[in-house]
Amino acid sequence: MNLCEKCLFWAREDVVIPQEESSEAANAGTGKHFALELIAGVSNTDNVGDSEFANLWRCEDVDARAIINTVECWLRPWIDSGPVYCELPLAYCTKTDTARELYSKSARDYSDLKPGEIPMTIDLFVQTGEATGLVVDYKTGLQSTLDAVGASSQLNVCALAVARAFGLDEVRIAYAIVADDGHARIEEHVLDSFDLAAIAENVRGIMSRLTANPQPHPGEHCKAKWCPAKRVCPATIGLAKATPEFAPMVMVIDDAETCAKVHAQIALAEEFLVGVKAAVKDYVTENGAVQLDDGSTLELVQKSRETLDIDGNDKAVAALKKALGDAFQRAVHVKVSTSKEAIKAATAQLAKGKERVALERAIVEELQTLNAVKLSTFETVEVVRDRKRKAG
Repeated sequence: MNLCEKCLFWAREDVVIPQEESSEAANAGTGKHFALELIAGVSNTDNVGDSEFANLWRCEDVDARAIINTVECWLRPWIDSGPVYCELPLAYCTKTDTARELYSKSARDYSDLKPGEIPMTIDLFVQTGEATGLVVDYKTGLQSTLDAVGASSQLNVCALAVARAFGLDEVRIAYAIVADDGHARIEEHVLDSFDLAAIAENVRGIMSRLTANPQPHPGEHCKAKWCPAKRVCPATIGLAKATPEFAPMVMVIDDAETCAKVHAQIALAEEFLVGVKAAVKDYVTENGAVQLDDGSTLELVQKSRETLDIDGNDKAVAALKKALGDAFQRAVHVKVSTSKEAIKAATAQLAKGKERVALERAIVEELQTLNAVKLSTFETVEVVRDRKRKAG
């Protein structure tokens, strides 16, 4: 529904949405949704198996119980406040301003949908009182383009549907933006009966515009709102054709029309570059180093990255406090965690230049002795200038 506020072309009956393979990020997000549903559906998380949860969450079995306990801390107050419905499929009818629960054989199965109805699946609904309820939308991964919770058309329509299906006067809507370690940032907003009536009127307007065969309205939302029709949208295709392949990246923008066109093309260029970089990495991974014109080579290089983990490590926390003094709070977040960047910022309050670098290095080395530094490895494609010197 968020996309409907910007463009309705994708929702037309005559627009055939192409089937696309689910991305790795989308699959990971789906797994986390199922894992959250698993916790919300039991009265005692001791009944949730570590291996089953770890498989869904994509974490190590040994880390599963800690993540489960962390999730329960913020999820339990909600699921203890009334009857719980996980992955609730509903259909809202704009003509009658009513909603009903859909008969569903599997996740996102809308085969029971009737003409004129809007389908949706609600991650979590809790009927908190006789006329009140809570709608929660789980969010995972990077959420850089997320609307404010009160401005989310998706959550607003979900709230309207549960209000009509369950006879509610007030619905609290919430984002649970969940990190890999199970912690969540919660954002909430309350909708009363007047808000719900306004939402119903807005949805009727959207459905009315949909009957008029709306034309594409390209913009940032084409990418930011994950338009499912961008591969068949004439506006998006037209922009792609208007962009010369491998054109120089320097461009003079001297009028508003050119500025608007270039701005609309930025998302296409970014998406194109992501695909090109992935293709280059795949080729080098499968076929080995590639000789470049300047004598250098393009190779798959294994790198490592150190991260700091002091949560539960009292000795490491004490060492940081001793080394940083009053600057300790600058380096450590509310959750007991830190990073090299945070320590760098904290040491800048205590010393400058080489002295600061030496202090930072000494702190990290001490954290290493206290097993508070984790080393992870990854592969990336890089240009290698001098193969002989590297080999030696």
